Amino acid sequence: MAIILFFDQQNDEAPNVTPGNLVFVLSQTLHPVFTRRQNDLYCSLTISLLEALTGFTKEIIHLDGHSVNVKRTEVTIPGQILKIKDKGMPVYESYTHGDLFVEITVLFPKEINQAQAKALRQILE
Repeated sequence: MAIILFFDQQNDEAPNVTPGNLVFVLSQTLHPVFTRRQNDLYCSLTISLLEALTGFTKEIIHLDGHSVNVKRTEVTIPGQILKIKDKGMPVYESYTHGDLFVEITVLFPKEINQAQAKALRQILE
């Protein structure tokens, strides 16, 4: 997405010379981790099936380089969205921040053997 800012006759002013126009073209690129919606940030986090069932502690590196800890002790459902208050973008002319929303993706094993399947059945029944 590009934004064009046009300032009519605001360039190189000099006596007896018509000033030129000043044009800025601003291009915005997508961030590889975060998406912004107003003052809120969105990202995704992948966890293992074991972490989804037993809890986890993960670290997300924020835009300014500081760490944000994401911790759960309960069962986490695939697609669940966790809200971390005040970890979004700063609000203009305010000391507050938006929120960070983390969507959880659960990485399932590609296959399990029969012994593992039997053990899981015994545990989960």
